[in-house]
Amino acid sequence: MQLDRRFALFCGWSDDDKMIIVEKDDLGVSGQLRMDERLAFVKMLRNIASGRIKAVIVANISRFFRRKWNDEAEKFMQICDTYGVKVIIPNAQRTAIKSVYDFSKSSDIQQFRRECEEAWKYLENHVYGTMLAAQDVLGQIGRWGGWNLPPGYIVDRREKIDGELNPNYRLYIPYQPHAEILDRLHDRYWELNFNTMALLREIARREYLFPAFEPWVDKEFHTKLCLTRVLDDRGKIKGYTITSDHGLRSVLSNVMSIGYCMWKGELVSTENHEAIIDYNKFAMSYNHISATRLDGTPNEWVLGRRSSYAKKHNPAYAAILDGKLQASDPGYRINQCPKLMKQKERPTKIERYYGFFKRRRSEGFASKYMILSNDVDRIFLDHFIMRLQQADEFENFLDAEKAELQTQAQMLLDLDVQIDAARKALALKKAYLKSGKIKNLDLLEELDADYTIQQEDLARMERQRERISSSKTPAQQRRSYKQMMREAGTCWNEVVIPDELPLMIEAFVDTIVIEPLSPHFYAMRIQWSDPEWGIDELTCYRDGSPSIRWTTEELDILRDRYEKSPMEELFQLLPRRNYVSQQRQAEVLGLRRQYQFCPRHLPKAFCLQDWEIMQQCGVTEEELLISKGGRLVTLALPMDASFSNSNWSQVRSGRRAAN
Repeated sequence: MQLDRRFALFCGWSDDDKMIIVEKDDLGVSGQLRMDERLAFVKMLRNIASGRIKAVIVANISRFFRRKWNDEAEKFMQICDTYGVKVIIPNAQRTAIKSVYDFSKSSDIQQFRRECEEAWKYLENHVYGTMLAAQDVLGQIGRWGGWNLPPGYIVDRREKIDGELNPNYRLYIPYQPHAEILDRLHDRYWELNFNTMALLREIARREYLFPAFEPWVDKEFHTKLCLTRVLDDRGKIKGYTITSDHGLRSVLSNVMSIGYCMWKGELVSTENHEAIIDYNKFAMSYNHISATRLDGTPNEWVLGRRSSYAKKHNPAYAAILDGKLQASDPGYRINQCPKLMKQKERPTKIERYYGFFKRRRSEGFASKYMILSNDVDRIFLDHFIMRLQQADEFENFLDAEKAELQTQAQMLLDLDVQIDAARKALALKKAYLKSGKIKNLDLLEELDADYTIQQEDLARMERQRERISSSKTPAQQRRSYKQMMREAGTCWNEVVIPDELPLMIEAFVDTIVIEPLSPHFYAMRIQWSDPEWGIDELTCYRDGSPSIRWTTEELDILRDRYEKSPMEELFQLLPRRNYVSQQRQAEVLGLRRQYQFCPRHLPKAFCLQDWEIMQQCGVTEEELLISKGGRLVTLALPMDASFSNSNWSQVRSGRRAAN
């Protein structure tokens, strides 16, 4: 399976992709998984069932199975016996065949079982019993056992010095280039008043925080430092950095920096190795991060601060698109987040928003761009229902259904092959137990446990088969929903219960991409699962105050030009700021114009970016302000389903430039 084709050619097979099939999808996948959990194994079983494969070459039996019970091995042998497939094992040098397993022979069956048992015993005895046990001993005595290194340290790998045993063998020793940077990191944390996010933003502005190790440092340590690696154009490490607040907190609160040694959450030594950070300096950082102090007592200050940030949950409204939305910029993610809205003489209200967040938290928000989730869901739902009720044609239904039925049939065939093999394996085991040849009670108990495991696995596969065979294909589900919605008409909300809406969306929607166009407008791009629908693009209006933070460049422009420049020019220089926001910010900065009115031909509540989109869409300021809430402005459909995100953004940019 995972060998290159040279051994197969050496054995006499012709150099043909149809004759020699090389599967590499199982590389790095554990042999402890079931066959149906391994992609390459599933492909191989399909080829065996179709008669395409009659011989399987594998480097070692341990690459097939490393399971405590031989349930998967028993099924595999039954499948190979049913379809006349042999398993070939090469020697270590790949120069000859070591063994060939023919599962029509009882001797080969017994030998294969023993090989699988040996693979598990190696894992159980050598890996779990010896290697991991040895690592545990090293961890308990404060020595390095091959795991990741804390920043600021390397390990003394010299077993002997001048012929004498090295007492510091496998002990952590300071690496000064990194230790000095770590010390400065603690200083800067104090200077920033222990503001983790401010420190993280400073780190993000640097190409890397820690430089690459010097050439004399053991090569093994280059990939063991528990930080994010920064690579050059050739793929070599040029430095290390920290990309998350969790990572920064872990580095700043790592007690290894003061000579302590922790193993599996327990303190094993307070004088294990040389400290690289002053104790008092480290304690200041630690006590602002950890819920416990260095002496093990609760840190009331941190615990009190955490309790004040308890998450508030409002189950009154569930966002139906939560988890379905994607940002057009891959550097951002869209999460649902609540926001407290204080109201005069009324109880505090919780509004739910879809917020744009940087995937790297150190880079903050996407200009605080948040959209009411109720508005987004309503706009989508209205359009979705319209689509369902107008779906009168089903020309391509059979094509989609045929492809999905083929996939479903293949899944059922894969299960049938394994179910048949499991039943045969159980029948043989049952007959062997009934023969009365087994007298040893310990062996009987072991066989009973093995039989129970295989029974449970067979029941699991039968349930899975029943679920697949009885369920509709996605194409069939979509057609049922179309017919139901068309018949329900305007009374659809009486027919569809709220709990069924997410199921309908899951059946019809692949992705929904949101792209902010301006402070008050955004585009919603819906890629439907239904091939008849393709892709729809909606331009939507976002009500309320955008609350976009002023940048340093915008503030500089306002200081230099606000008092003297015409308002038309200010609109051009500050395209994301409307007349009202410019006026308010100018008051904060102590600026005043000679004429404080806005020209009639310019909007007051909208900026230049908004105004350009309003002109393209043919809507006026009065139309948008006459009622509250977000709404659909324009709709473009259908688009070519092969239209990519990048093309979509390019066309949009070109459309803006043309206008």
